[in-house]
Amino acid sequence: MLTGQIDCMGNSNKYIKKILKNFECPSNVFAHIITKEHNEIISWGDLEIECKRTISTLNKSVHEKGVVLIFLRHQKELFSTFLGCMLGGYTPSFMPCSSPRQDPTLYWQSHQKLINTILPCAIITSSDVAKEMKDASLDLQNASLFEIENFENELGEFVIQNETNIALLQHSSGTTGLKKGVALSFQAIHAHAVSYGKSIKLNENDKIVSWLPLYHDMGLMACFITPAFHSITTIQIDAFDWVTKPEILFDNIMAYNGTFTWLPNFAFEHMSNIVGKKAEMYDLSSMRAFINCSETCKAATFDKFLNSFKVSKVIPNQLQCCYAMAEVVFGVTQTKINNIPERIFVEKSSLNRNDSIILTEKIESAAELIETGEIIDGLKIDIVDENRTPLELGRIGEITISGDFLFSGYNKDSVQTEERLIEGHYYSRDLGFIHNNKIYVLGRIDDLIIINGRNIYAHQIEAITNSIDGVKPGRAVAVSYFEERVGSEVLVIIAEKLPSAIGNEVKIIKNIMMQVLSAIDVTPKAVKLVEPGWLVKTSSGKISRKENLKKYLKK
Repeated sequence: MLTGQIDCMGNSNKYIKKILKNFECPSNVFAHIITKEHNEIISWGDLEIECKRTISTLNKSVHEKGVVLIFLRHQKELFSTFLGCMLGGYTPSFMPCSSPRQDPTLYWQSHQKLINTILPCAIITSSDVAKEMKDASLDLQNASLFEIENFENELGEFVIQNETNIALLQHSSGTTGLKKGVALSFQAIHAHAVSYGKSIKLNENDKIVSWLPLYHDMGLMACFITPAFHSITTIQIDAFDWVTKPEILFDNIMAYNGTFTWLPNFAFEHMSNIVGKKAEMYDLSSMRAFINCSETCKAATFDKFLNSFKVSKVIPNQLQCCYAMAEVVFGVTQTKINNIPERIFVEKSSLNRNDSIILTEKIESAAELIETGEIIDGLKIDIVDENRTPLELGRIGEITISGDFLFSGYNKDSVQTEERLIEGHYYSRDLGFIHNNKIYVLGRIDDLIIINGRNIYAHQIEAITNSIDGVKPGRAVAVSYFEERVGSEVLVIIAEKLPSAIGNEVKIIKNIMMQVLSAIDVTPKAVKLVEPGWLVKTSSGKISRKENLKKYLKK
């Protein structure tokens, strides 16, 4: 047994025990943290000490262990506080901080409902973020607040929890108090790490380069939790730095001989549009895979990326796809590394729910689709109709997932859990079909909008819009459509205005823009104020997102 380690009743916890095993090689590099000011190396020895400082700090003030919310910007303490919580018997959850574009007061007010629901035992943050919370009069309930600048120097002891205990919470869908806490057990994250690592053939020579935020399941699982288990070094870039200077990703791939990176579809477009102009500066031949994930993968986007960076030695079999979600830890399907993903042409008229796809040639009436891969070991997929009856191969329906590493439910939300997790099957609300043993994902059933790889609920945006002075209450709709130029969905808000709004339209639109941006850090493509009676309703009296999008696009 390692020094400073408590084994609770001889529990078996393969994930924690592997992390503890990694600490036995203290000089090995855990991660490189890339900031504008400097590049910082974290060794496994450094990480062990900082994890133990986290545990000691929490144990001195927290009397009952529970959820710890971590609000930190891009810095080395992100990793030690999170793992320290897991190794100390707490349940960590990463949370986003406000961005420079957001109003901090509005941002923190949007998190009050979340804190009231979760009732965390502790919040870990930095002094500057703590000041924002205080200025916004955020009520932390009974949570103890810890600033990393004041952490204890004493070292705490590791606790090996039972593998069925909840290891962490991933908060999916949006960035406000409406998001759902996905509870994942140690058993689930271990099984996923083993299976997904096998599917992408991870090995000791790999280097993962990422700009993805850790409060996103792709950043957390693909670029932190899974590589930590496999002792794979990661290179972590600030997401805000990447947005303003996307070439930083390629700079670090070259600097560290990177082999893997995960990108939402929009990011492939962004790299092509911005960095493609100087592609000759880069040699990306070290890369084993650029993996498209978290949005619907587009064949045309891959073609554009390949054409832009052919001179950078990018080849077709480096471009891969993955279908993933927080509710199964991360990956559900993955295309085969080193193989070129399969593409098919399908009649557009056969892409409705319950249709059987009609394969065709490359003609004007055809849609080109790209596979998201085969199911990874430990999971099973079914395609079902509205009655949850399995459909035959080639028919379009809802994707359901069962298997070894499903989540344990939504934290403190039994209603959502019972709706989506039924008899060991997770109902994803994604539409797709199976062809040639491969999964093709088409889009969403419900009001979830995926913008730049982030999940945003339409009803969340509508609630914000309906609260704005000048908008007719209950008469707003949030819709989206795919814009080729950005390679992602874009958000449009349509709202009926009150008579009092006449002459104040510009002010109202600006207010809607600011409130939405501050709450969810997404800027609408457009906000349209319309006359009362403009919005189309369904036969049951509900505002129809589908019909109002059609009406908007006809303008």
